[in-house]
Amino acid sequence: EAQLVKAYGGRKPIILSETAAVQGRAAWIRQLSSWVKSTPAVGAVVWFDTDVQHDSDHNFRLDAEPDALAAYRAMARSARFAG
Repeated sequence: EAQLVKAYGGRKPIILSETAAVQGRAAWIRQLSSWVKSTPAVGAVVWFDTDVQHDSDHNFRLDAEPDALAAYRAMARSARFAG
């Protein structure tokens, strides 16, 4: 990750697209939020928010776990993403 940020972060915003977690989502999102706050090159974070996959029974939806949804909302509402 550090190499990616170093290589491209100075030229264009980095978008984390389709990120997700299966277990421990709230803690994982809080850790992600901390990393994003300390990495100015990150311009956007997109959560892979689905409960339907043909080859998996995992539910990636944020609203499946109230703590995970609260953690993501806190990250999205932070001054870091205020524009």
